[in-house]
Amino acid sequence: MIEAQSAGHAFVGHAKSAAVRGVLFDDGAAVATVLARRTSRGGAKGMFAGSCQVLDRTVEVIGSDLAEWLADPKDNARLGDF
Repeated sequence: MIEAQSAGHAFVGHAKSAAVRGVLFDDGAAVATVLARRTSRGGAKGMFAGSCQVLDRTVEVIGSDLAEWLADPKDNARLGDF
């Protein structure tokens, strides 16, 4: 993880984000790099969600983005919210 932000809360609105950077290696050689970021304002039920829940969801979605990228990795990929 290169960054995680958790500003706001249910009463004033969430402002959450997380970002990761990764390198895919094959036999010790770097073959592709990736940068992924996701942001969330809490969604439709944000006023009922805690900060950790909202931030956790951004990380889960990044995990899904990375799994999809690993199926067909492209070098210098930028995934999610850029």
